[in-house]
Amino acid sequence: MHHRLGSVALALAILAAAATPAQASSLPRADFGARPYLGLGLGNGVSLSFDAPLNADMSLGASLGTGFVLSKSSSVDVRFLYKLLRGGSQRPTIDLLVGAQGGGTGFTLGGFEPMVGVALAYAFTPQLTLRGNIVAGVTSRGVIGPSGLELGYKFSPQLEGTFGGNGRGDVLGLKFAI
Repeated sequence: MHHRLGSVALALAILAAAATPAQASSLPRADFGARPYLGLGLGNGVSLSFDAPLNADMSLGASLGTGFVLSKSSSVDVRFLYKLLRGGSQRPTIDLLVGAQGGGTGFTLGGFEPMVGVALAYAFTPQLTLRGNIVAGVTSRGVIGPSGLELGYKFSPQLEGTFGGNGRGDVLGLKFAI
């Protein structure tokens, strides 16, 4: 069952990455821990992100990305996550995600487009986690957002590699706990 679900998730991540000509950004982690982390993404461009827990139920983060393959524009986003359901054995983690993204061409408040959605995480093992974000933002093309799907593998407690599409162009990523 887990192997089949992992294969489906991988296929969806590849499709999401291939279908997205947007600039690079990062996928916030619903399963954030007690330590802040830095993220580096690579795909259509390069992105950097920083996320820090405020307490066990809330985190605050931001990312900056620049495209150089399909889109040469830059983007920035800020986001706040609030824990709705803490994951565990056979249970997903679910967070409310609220934020704003800049660099788009849609409805803006001070240059930023508002976005809201949910961040999900499901740990298959202590090392392997599937994450998905469903985010809506108000843009010139309607209500869309930087949704995505990624598979993360923890090489150590301080280092995780990711593969997937995050709605902004990243395919490969590294996350460093600091």
